[in-house]
Amino acid sequence: WAERNANEKSTDPQGYSYLDTLDVTNWMHGRPAQKTAFISALRAKEPGLARELLAGAFPSEQAPVRVGLVKALAERLSPADAPFLEGLANDRAPSVREAAESLLARLPGSPLAAKRLKDCLSRIKAQKRGVLRQRTVLTIDYPATLQDWQRLSWALATFGALGLGDFAQGLGLSVDELVEPAADDPNLATILALQASQEGRFDLLARLVRNRAANAWTSILQVDDFRVSEPSVAAAWSASAVQPDLWQEMPQAAAFVRLYEKLRMPLHERTVTCLFASTAWQAFAGLCAQQPPPVAADTVGAIAALTPATQRSQLREEVAAFEPSVTARAISAMSLLDHIEAG
Repeated sequence: WAERNANEKSTDPQGYSYLDTLDVTNWMHGRPAQKTAFISALRAKEPGLARELLAGAFPSEQAPVRVGLVKALAERLSPADAPFLEGLANDRAPSVREAAESLLARLPGSPLAAKRLKDCLSRIKAQKRGVLRQRTVLTIDYPATLQDWQRLSWALATFGALGLGDFAQGLGLSVDELVEPAADDPNLATILALQASQEGRFDLLARLVRNRAANAWTSILQVDDFRVSEPSVAAAWSASAVQPDLWQEMPQAAAFVRLYEKLRMPLHERTVTCLFASTAWQAFAGLCAQQPPPVAADTVGAIAALTPATQRSQLREEVAAFEPSVTARAISAMSLLDHIEAG
């Protein structure tokens, strides 16, 4: 992460250029990931202009790039995008058609959205539990062909694009009333956490995380359509989603790497303080001082990237007893960042 793009050539075998700064005049000459990021960021500010630019360059792009650009329209998706998305029904690539259909299904009032909502609601079981004090409990009715390990991925793909309001209304509840009934189904709680993340309901997200979805953030980060394009949004989302005091054990190193790739900024100081005080971190630290897990160095490296400059000295203290093989890369990276930031 500290050295990203340092060794990249100015062009790649497919003719794409690496440009330091993209704007409306040169964005189509950037690399695929740059193009997608540019359109997504522009959508947050000027959604109509972003769509017009995309539509103009779309026919000349390869299928994988077209898919990424279509998914970028998820940012501030609105009925104004429908004509363009509907026009992709005849795209030569099935992956592009599927991406367009997925977004159309998220547009309130569209036939695809109504059908998807109906199909999803048919998969939700509502039951009354309790003797003296009855409460509503919501659970997902999975297809019989799914294995246990497939259920969360299926649920995220099936329910994740639904709007919170439509979902709640279909169940006869308010949005805020969804939290408690979903507490008995961790996968459903994770779905609601994704929906809350996409709609900026970070207050609801924090409640879901504390109620039953402590590790929902690791699943949310794997959803292609989930983006945090503005630093303020990234900070608010991570403060609500990442609550280390609830972790039973440290998440996988890959989750921390994805977290940094999505945020492109450190976590809030309170979150990092909570991390170092957590039971999960203390257990991880004990292992790293004696018999480090195979990917411990990757975990520490990603956490170093996620640690604010004001807390790097604390991280150095936290890892002082770790095996040198675990900390060498992270210590070097933090020293480099300190040097760069010092000017």
